Amino acid sequence: MVENGFIGGARPLPPHEFQNEPHDQFLELCAIATTGSLSAEERRRLEGHLKDCAACREALSQYEAIIGGAIPAMAPEPSLLKDREQITAWSPDLTEAKLFARLKEDEERVERALTWASAPTRPSDSSGENLWRHVWWQFAAGLLLSVAFGTSLYKVGIRRGVASARLAPPTTPAMQPSGPARTEQTAAGPVPANELTSKKDAQVGILQEQLEEREIEFHSVFENVLDAILILDGRATCRDANPSALQLFGIRREQLIGRPIATFYRDRDRFNSAWKRLLTQKHDRGESEIMRPDGERIFVEFTATADFLPDRHLISLRDVTQRRSAEEEREKSLAIAQSAWREADALRQATLALTQDLRMNSVLTTLLGLLHRQMPYETAQVLLVETDSRLFLAQERIARGDSGHLAAFPDTLNASEYPVLQRALRNPGGVLIHNTFEECDWKDIAPDTTARSWLGIPLYSADRLLGLLCVTHSHPGQFTAEHLRVARSLAPSASVVIQNARLYERAEIYASELNRRLSNLH
Repeated sequence: MVENGFIGGARPLPPHEFQNEPHDQFLELCAIATTGSLSAEERRRLEGHLKDCAACREALSQYEAIIGGAIPAMAPEPSLLKDREQITAWSPDLTEAKLFARLKEDEERVERALTWASAPTRPSDSSGENLWRHVWWQFAAGLLLSVAFGTSLYKVGIRRGVASARLAPPTTPAMQPSGPARTEQTAAGPVPANELTSKKDAQVGILQEQLEEREIEFHSVFENVLDAILILDGRATCRDANPSALQLFGIRREQLIGRPIATFYRDRDRFNSAWKRLLTQKHDRGESEIMRPDGERIFVEFTATADFLPDRHLISLRDVTQRRSAEEEREKSLAIAQSAWREADALRQATLALTQDLRMNSVLTTLLGLLHRQMPYETAQVLLVETDSRLFLAQERIARGDSGHLAAFPDTLNASEYPVLQRALRNPGGVLIHNTFEECDWKDIAPDTTARSWLGIPLYSADRLLGLLCVTHSHPGQFTAEHLRVARSLAPSASVVIQNARLYERAEIYASELNRRLSNLH
């Protein structure tokens, strides 16, 4: 019911606190109040004014009706938000047309109300009040239309941003355009769904090509590398191998795949410990010895990595057999050189020691002492030739502590009774017996004594046999070919000093006889 130009039939009461403030300012506050943007002071002023002004109360209720009805009408239908291909069907032009349709419906509804209010039964001054109401509705509609369009444009921007965020696929820095092209794409707004799908498919295609190229590179390296590569599972069973591995093991592919790699190792315990260490430390390297099916031994240098893929371990093998053989030969040559140096030094020291004293007993004692430094004998004897087959004991040395248990060596003996002595005297290179029990013609020289190891070297001076140098041991295998070689090298020096000692003894005898005769003349 409209009376006196206001809905509800009541005029506003005279203002008190806010009577000096313009009425349009409170109408603006009513419009802003629907957005919830009033400050505390503005809200207090508006509430005080609404107590006295029915027109502002009516305006506020109509603002709220527009915010609750007109503005939601501008948003797209909820069904459109579910289908992103239909989002483009909503536009500000359609929203504006829909808004004006709603305003036109409201205007027709107001016109009907005004026609009813101007009926003859109303007071005579209603025409002036209807004119005022018509002007008021025009002002309110314009103001509300401005607010509605501003809110509509704001929501349009938000919805387009959300649509762009949902439709645009994630891109990496390498896939994003740069420079002016990127600026043009950003300014163009949301990209159509079909174009985004094609771009996504192109990106997937590029990634697939990159993966295929990497896979080709990996297989090329795996198939052509010179080192053997094995891929094992958690039980050390071969799951894959390259051609170099097949060549290293000397078998076909079907014989290697599915076979435990430990079967190729000569030392299984060492392989098991190395495998446990690899699974614990994840990395390992070293050298191993491998037995091929044909029985050939191969030395390999390995580098292993555990769990490069789930339950997959990689081992790289390199054949170092030739290098190992070269190192062994070098070690042997070095050992021979060191032995030769020690032998030369021993001969030098022996020569110096043997020439310090020309007396026979001193020379022979020094000779046996030097010989003990070179080989671990228990007893040693120097037998000199008395006649063609008869020898006499010139010097003996007992090296071990229990000498009381050894029987005395005979002072003289007949070489024809001992086949081993005859063989040693006839062989300039000497005789080495590792185990006397294995010699059919062996006969113990010293009574009640069993010699298990024996070595004898003949002593020559100017192609003349001087005697025999021999050493013994009560355990077999105590003398080696190296000991025989050392004794053979020392024999010439010993022969020279023995011959010099004999000459010295003769000179002493001649000098003594000469002195005796001279003393008889006087």
